[in-house]
Amino acid sequence: WVQLGESGIHEDARNAVFRIPNWSADKDVPFRVVYETQNTNGQEIRDEWTGTIRKDPVDKEELIIASLNCLNSVGFPYQPVVSNVASIDPDILAFQGDQLYEGNGGYGAIRSDGPGHTFPEGENIERSIINYLRKYYMFGWPFRDVMRDRPTVLMPDDHDIYQGNLWGMGGAPGEADATVGDSWNSTGGYYMPPRWVNMSHRVQTVHNPDFYDSTPAKQGITVWYGDMVYGGVSFAMISDRMFKSSPLRVDSGPGRADLVTDPDWNVKELDKPGLEFLGERQMKFLTHWIEDWRGAEMKVLLSQAPFANSNTHHARDFVRYYADLDAHGWPQSARNDAVALLRKGAVFHIAGDQHLPSLIKYGIEDFGDAFWGFTAPAVSTGWPRWWIPDQVGMPRYGESEHRLPNTGDYYDGTGHPIHVYAVGNPTTLTGMTRYEQKHFKSSGFGVVRLNKNTRQIHVEAYRFMADVGNPKIDNQFPGWPATIRQLDNLGGKPVGYLPAVSLVGVERPVVKVFDEITGELVYAVRAPSKLFEPPVFHDGTYTVEVGDPESDRWKLFEGQVMQSK
Repeated sequence: WVQLGESGIHEDARNAVFRIPNWSADKDVPFRVVYETQNTNGQEIRDEWTGTIRKDPVDKEELIIASLNCLNSVGFPYQPVVSNVASIDPDILAFQGDQLYEGNGGYGAIRSDGPGHTFPEGENIERSIINYLRKYYMFGWPFRDVMRDRPTVLMPDDHDIYQGNLWGMGGAPGEADATVGDSWNSTGGYYMPPRWVNMSHRVQTVHNPDFYDSTPAKQGITVWYGDMVYGGVSFAMISDRMFKSSPLRVDSGPGRADLVTDPDWNVKELDKPGLEFLGERQMKFLTHWIEDWRGAEMKVLLSQAPFANSNTHHARDFVRYYADLDAHGWPQSARNDAVALLRKGAVFHIAGDQHLPSLIKYGIEDFGDAFWGFTAPAVSTGWPRWWIPDQVGMPRYGESEHRLPNTGDYYDGTGHPIHVYAVGNPTTLTGMTRYEQKHFKSSGFGVVRLNKNTRQIHVEAYRFMADVGNPKIDNQFPGWPATIRQLDNLGGKPVGYLPAVSLVGVERPVVKVFDEITGELVYAVRAPSKLFEPPVFHDGTYTVEVGDPESDRWKLFEGQVMQSK
């Protein structure tokens, strides 16, 4: 063994971080981490952890992503999921929020009581941190063998910071909804102390790639959004909720501020000027990211929740809600701005959070005029949700190709046109084992296979008790697997194509299309072949820039007009 570095253990997060410059990523490299501690008797204890840092799979035709979220400990240790993920052998693990819940482990959460950051009598922040880490270690324990030899991206969500819901308001102190007795379903800001929140962020994200802008948010709370290129795919990791506005800023009718319970309530009134969705900082990052194609064939957005309000019912008592402001269809205008921006990069979106697997093509002005979003099943569902528009009489404006129930074109709870291709609603049964309960509550995991040559995106949604090695059983939810083409994420059906473009000596150039009237970027993609006819979705005159970002060679074609339909 060759020693490459030493690192102390962080006082709060109890982790150690190693940074190794000039790493050669063209071969598998075994690693060993050796650590020494003392027990309560002062005896030195030496232990180690071994694994393999895999080579960058840039030469693989297909990059495989396993998407996991929402690990309620009722399903612990998630044995079927762990075994199936290991069998699939993904290149990347993406844990996309709620790696733990407040009740995990069968003991309660030690939390402060709000903006004053005081703790119950006899408790303090140090005990609360230990309380949290015990739950976090329960997450790492079953998945450690699949994490030890492949990159793992972690993104915290609301329960990861001991809150039932989060509208982060850029790191502001927490504020409560007077209609809710439990302040932990807060309607704005962070309730735990900044030191505690930063501990949680460090525990879960410190190993992620460098953050785009690490300037702390309000109260000094750390941020963690950024990007990476791995296996020839460009990934962006964002926080859906950190900068999001509070629903206390709008009138949602009677009851809780985040839920519309009146069927006649005008949801358009929920959209007000100045409300934040992803926040100005993350929008700046994404504006840069969609044009940066260095080393990348395709682009994937990883976040916590889908950009649609695609649920109709909640909870064990099956309550009908007409709009849910925790879901990411709200605030509508800011959501549309984000979706319009990401569409320019032909982005495919992978999310979690909803405890309801779905495959949806987002819309802004019309059904399917944006990109596809896959909400992976929760690993272990606690709070169930349903999307059953057919049963409650919501109009369907178009069919899906397979005509499964509750699929097709609908307007979601916040008024967005969405094309629902597939959905995995839970089934309520009694007298089941823990694992059976999770299986029928729509638990499981997601897999996305990105083929960099064909530019196809193959999406799989596995049930909790699946056996991926046995194709004879019903392993996946209805409507899956599904296959999407990369360029489908640019929007609707093209109205025509611009003249073919190429760049000498470049097999797959990057193509940027600009509207000559507005000067705005229409889209930027890595062409699938040397000669590429850029699709367009509106008649007009365009400037096309073709280039190789690796060598920074570019060629400009001005005055381009549609040639074919």
